[in-house]
Formats: sequence, structure tokens, C-alpha cells
Amino acid sequence: MSQRNGGPRSSPSNKRLRDITIRSGRRLVEYFCIISSIPRPKEELPLNFSSSSYSPSRRYFTSRSSSSEEDGEKVAGTMEVEEEFLEEVDFEPVITGRYPLEDREGNPLQESVTAFCVPRGPIRIREESSMPKVHYFVATGGQGQQMYGTCLTLYEPYLLLPRNSSKRKVYLPKCLTILSTYPYLVAFREYLSQLHRLTKMGDMPMPIERYIVNFCAEIPAPPPGSFEVQTTVLDSVIKFWSPPYNQPIAWVSLPFSHLFECLEIENVITVWHALALERQVLLTSSQLSLLTTCSEILLSLLFPMRWSHAYIPVLPHFLIPILSAPMPY
Repeated sequence: MSQRNGGPRSSPSNKRLRDITIRSGRRLVEYFCIISSIPRPKEELPLNFSSSSYSPSRRYFTSRSSSSEEDGEKVAGTMEVEEEFLEEVDFEPVITGRYPLEDREGNPLQESVTAFCVPRGPIRIREESSMPKVHYFVATGGQGQQMYGTCLTLYEPYLLLPRNSSKRKVYLPKCLTILSTYPYLVAFREYLSQLHRLTKMGDMPMPIERYIVNFCAEIPAPPPGSFEVQTTVLDSVIKFWSPPYNQPIAWVSLPFSHLFECLEIENVITVWHALALERQVLLTSSQLSLLTTCSEILLSLLFPMRWSHAYIPVLPHFLIPILSAPMPY
């Protein structure tokens, strides 16, 4: 299957692939989510919220307006309408957009996905803009199935109005996230990168929502070993294909070189041995983007055996106590 400019091509092979996909129930994408940073008064913070991560000097005005335009960028919290003073405020990640709007049957969207998109705990305000970053995670779905997340984090301007100082522009994270039951992490990363690039173009051939709906609703997951699915965004051709039945998708969807660039062969063998003996394995990295890809590759090396214990490649801040659990992970 192939498409250009967000619209699928019509051909007999496309119809055959779509018919096979409908019969097998293979969806490429479960959810597309937008996670934004929303102000939250201190009295609404959870009881286990660390006071050391909250600065009492953060006293902001926020506007009731949703947004305005300043220098071509969306800026929230302007002084053009009535203002509301929040005595003490922090920011929390909240799902502000999603597709589809209704939960998938048997696989509802979990609110905890926000913690995986911002895994380091409380949202940190940035004084300067930052380049977009991508990381991956694995969460557990409503019925225990694994959900693979690809998260593109952007930094959008936000206008703060402290009590005793002039207004100040800061930057808060906003995440575009694809959730899928398939680990096509690198392909999803390329799609999100091209989608972000598309939004920066002055003249788009169609609304950005059309691209998202097409990708989530009209592009199927490839059946094992039979077809290759392609989609084109701008000048990038993104390919999806599945190995023969029951073989790990990671064998064809992830760059194995990442694992061997990060670990010596002796260490890879040591980790494999620990996994085979169902021991506790903890991976650490300064780059979030490496944790899930290396973890998936390590698990794929167990084939035909499978890891059946706790599996959280990127551990959100609120799940840190799980490291003390007397069980394999």
C-alpha cells in the first residue's frame, strides 16, 4: 500500500491488503495523542508530590483565553482578556487532543500515558527554546497487552506574569504521541518528524488533521511476511513490514547497531544470560531514546523464548518504587 500527500492510492493490491487487514483486525495505530502542559494549583498536587521539586516563588497570572499569536507562534496566557491569579501553581501533563475520540474496543486509552511522555516527574520550565526530542516507551494496555509509544516532545512558548516582576516568556513541553501494539518505533519517529516539519510549511496541500486521520485510520499493519506497507510524507517514504509469523518484529523494525554501540559484546551476553535466568535487569542511559530500542532488541534475542515479567523500558517517576519489588523485571 502506498500513499502521497496524506491520501492513499487506489489499486487492486491496496484493496486486497485492506481486506486482509480488516479480516485479521490488524491496526497499525491505536491512538494519536497530544499532551500539553496545563497549570495546576498547588492545593491540587498529590500528597506524595515532592516539595523539593516545587518552587514557592512560582506565582503566576494566567489568562482565560486559549491562545493568541505573537511573532507567528502560539502563546498562551496573554493579557488581552480577564486574568485569573493562581496563588501557587505548577504544571501537569494532560491529554488535550486525541484520535480517535472514542476508546478502541478492548483497548481503552490509559490516562497514565502522560506520565510516560514526561517520565522525569514534575514539568520543568525552560528559559530558552529547545530542539524537538523523541523518545520511546512501553506501557500496559487495558487488557494487559503492550502498547508501544513514540513521543515527539516540542517546546512551546508560554507567557508568565509573576507578581512583582515583568512578564516573561518561557517554554513548556508539548508531546505528540503515537500508540501502537507494534514496535515500529523508528518508522513512527520518522512520521512524527515529517509531520512536525509539515506544520512549519507555509502552504500545506490539506489540513494537518487529514494526515493524522489517514495515518491512524487508513493505513493497516502489514500481515506477517506477506506485504510491505508504505506511506509518503513530503519527501520521506516510510515503510512497514512484518517478518514471518511469530518472529519478533524488532528483527526488521529496529537498528541492532544501537545495542552494540552502547554495550560491549561481553555485556550483551551477560544481560542475555540474566534475562534467560529471569533475573532483575536495570538499564540506564542519559538518552531516553536508547532505552526502549535496546530493551526491545535484547528481548528479541531471547526468541523463541519470551519475557513474561514486568517490562518498563522507560520508568516514569511515580513507578520508581517498583524497583524494590521482589520479582524479575
